[in-house]
Amino acid sequence: MKFPHVSFQPLRRLIHPAFLYDTSDDSRKWLWLICPSLCFGIFFLHAGLDRFRVGLSGGLGVFFCGLTGLVVGAAVALVFAFLAWLCCRICRQKRALLRLVSPACGVFQIPLLLQVCSLLFGLPFAVPAVSAFGLTALLWALILMIGMLHDLFDRKLWLSLPCVTLAGIVLLSSLQLIVLFR
Repeated sequence: MKFPHVSFQPLRRLIHPAFLYDTSDDSRKWLWLICPSLCFGIFFLHAGLDRFRVGLSGGLGVFFCGLTGLVVGAAVALVFAFLAWLCCRICRQKRALLRLVSPACGVFQIPLLLQVCSLLFGLPFAVPAVSAFGLTALLWALILMIGMLHDLFDRKLWLSLPCVTLAGIVLLSSLQLIVLFR
């Protein structure tokens, strides 16, 4: 895979998650699951805190909301890695499923930063910023998914768009799990 030249390695990994396919250490690829787990965990926790502020949920509900976000984040990243692998198999490209875990988790780096900003902005000012920051984070994740799949499919957009559409459906469906805590 050819990547645009970015000299600073952490910035390169942030902008091009597909770069992690070639450079991720096999022994530490599962550590990347922390990124989407924290991203969704903070999003769900912030939603639970907003519900707590208006009296719709108790403290235990906030805890379970955040815990559900941690599990959903890991599941969404693994489903996305599976969808990318499945699309690669359909297109007869040889990509290892376990090697796709770290790039699939890497697309949640910028959304995680947005979720941390959501907490930093929302907690002190008691502003329900979950929808603004959460939807922005979702859009960033989808943009990075398009870029990652575009690179994995050797810049063939017609191959990556159906997989990104399925991944977008999974992302939107996972956000509907907040409704469970009404």
